[in-house]
Amino acid sequence: MEKDFIGIIEGLCVAGVILLAALWVRNPNGNFEPPLAFCGSLLVPLDFVRRYLRSRRLRVFVSVGATYTQAQEQFVSAFESLLAENDCERLVVGRDNPPAR
Repeated sequence: MEKDFIGIIEGLCVAGVILLAALWVRNPNGNFEPPLAFCGSLLVPLDFVRRYLRSRRLRVFVSVGATYTQAQEQFVSAFESLLAENDCERLVVGRDNPPAR
């Protein structure tokens, strides 16, 4: 939700910058520098906030081979559940990410 809100604000800033730049090209004598600078200066802190919100979750890479027994599958499932309960983003090759093929 927070990331979506930040993305919407960033999109509006970019659209505003493009609109103001187009108006400035059509009317070079217009005073478009202050609003352009304002919109442009908003984009940098918004990008930092978006990156911070995205990185709040701990990313855990788990390398899991094929599970051959039911006990192995239960252990892997329990470990993945533990990660999910502790708000960790699990990155499991072959389970969360599709193969490169």
